[in-house]
This record gives sequence, structure tokens and C-alpha cells, in this order.
Amino acid sequence: MRRLVIAAIAIGLAGALAQPAGANASPPAGTYPVRGVDVTEYQHPNGAAVNWSQIRQSGITFATLKVTRGTNKTNSYFRGDLAASLAQGIATAPYHYLTGTSSNAAAQADFFIDTARAAGYTGHRPGELPPILDLEWTDDGTSSCPPYTTVSFARTWLDKVEAAFGVKPWIYTARGFMTGCMGSTTALSSYGLQVADYTSGHTTPAVPPGWSTWIMWQYADTGNVPGVPTTNVTLNVFNGTQAQLDALARPGSPASPQYQTLGDFDGDGRKDIAGVA
Repeated sequence: MRRLVIAAIAIGLAGALAQPAGANASPPAGTYPVRGVDVTEYQHPNGAAVNWSQIRQSGITFATLKVTRGTNKTNSYFRGDLAASLAQGIATAPYHYLTGTSSNAAAQADFFIDTARAAGYTGHRPGELPPILDLEWTDDGTSSCPPYTTVSFARTWLDKVEAAFGVKPWIYTARGFMTGCMGSTTALSSYGLQVADYTSGHTTPAVPPGWSTWIMWQYADTGNVPGVPTTNVTLNVFNGTQAQLDALARPGSPASPQYQTLGDFDGDGRKDIAGVA
């Protein structure tokens, strides 16, 4: 999520000019012991394989996997990585990089849905986490605000994907993007949050307006994880216990859901419905 505008995601575009990419925040291991990794095509340099058994043995228990970007780019490794990560008992969320350079949010949603389904993702198999919408700056080298990325544009994608999988998606974004490009809107804060904040020294992430808490914190872009053949690995922690993560990793089928209530992940003051058994 997230690789081409790393510094901008972490601290906002203006701040990125003063801070080099590669800065890492410092989530306390004792506070956030549940660790995760983000894997895209960039973690397969020259076609190298990712060893998910080694990843799991290193202590990683969740992963986010890039599926699609816009309407014409796919991660060709997604199918294999999804199957392998789930086989290792790693809770796994697929994500889509939303390009806001044209008014095609519905087409982007269809592209993600079709690609994820073709790889076997249902949103309800054991280990599968909700889909994630990646909201961030453009990846064209300018790190500018995407002109079509508005609340309604994002909701078009979110609504279509939720209807397709029967699972409410999460949002990946950063405080700097939401304040700098989305007018500090709070209209999307009912969605679970994966927040990006790489700010050096931060022991808790800065969340966007409207959110009072988060589910995942992407805190570093230069990690080294056994089993991943590159040091350009983005690292995450989970805001909860392993048992809570396991409950979110929806076992069962949409035909006969049984719900568990966990913490207030979306910050609305109520226990959230999470986990389908």
C-alpha cells in the first residue's frame, strides 16, 4: 500500500519533504505484540518466491496482500500468496489501490471483486479478513491529491465490495492524506481503519479526523522478515490480542453467520460486530 509515496503517507506531503523515506515508528512490542506484514509484487524481486512458512515461524500472524490497482493492474502473485498465507494460518486481508484520476470507482470495484474471487477469496473462509480500500496520494511521482477521490467516490467502491462479499471493508489511509486531500472529512470513520504512520519515535499512530482508534498500524517500510526476499517490507501491528485477531478472521460461510462482539474498532462508542463463525 503504499510503496511509491511512502514518506507522504507517513506524515503528509509537506512533512515528507523534510523527512527521508525509511523512517520507522516504534510501536512498543509489549503493547502491540501481534505483528503483520504487507506483501505485493514488489516483495517478489525478479520473480523470487515468498516463503510463507518462514514468515509464520518468525512470529507474523497477519498479512495484507495487494490485489489490484485502478482498473488495469493486478498483482500476479496474489493467488499464490493468498493460498500460501492462509495455509500457514496467517489471517489475510486483500486490498485495492484506488486511483482517483478518473471517475471510475465502480469499475475499480468490479475489477477488484472479479480478481479476488478468481483467486479464491470469499471474505468468509477461515483466515480471511475483510477487504481493504487503499486511500492515498497519487503514485505518478507527484504524490498529489487524486482529483476524483472524494467521499462519494470511495463509498461507491466500498458499497459495491461490501455487497459482493457480504463483509464491510476496512480503509487504509493516513491522517495527512485525509486532512490534506479529503478536507478532514469524518464521513468514512464508521469503517475499520488501517492507519499508516511511519513517524520516527511515534509509539501510537496519529489517526485521521473522525476515528478515535484503529485496527492495524502500518509503522515501517524498511522491515526485514524471514521468508521475504527483500528488505523493502512494510510492517504492521494489530491493535488487540491474538484472540481478537482470530475472531476477526471470519471462519464459516455467509449462509449461517454467527457474530462475536469485540472492541470498539471504528470509534463510534459501541462494540463492533466482528468475526463470522
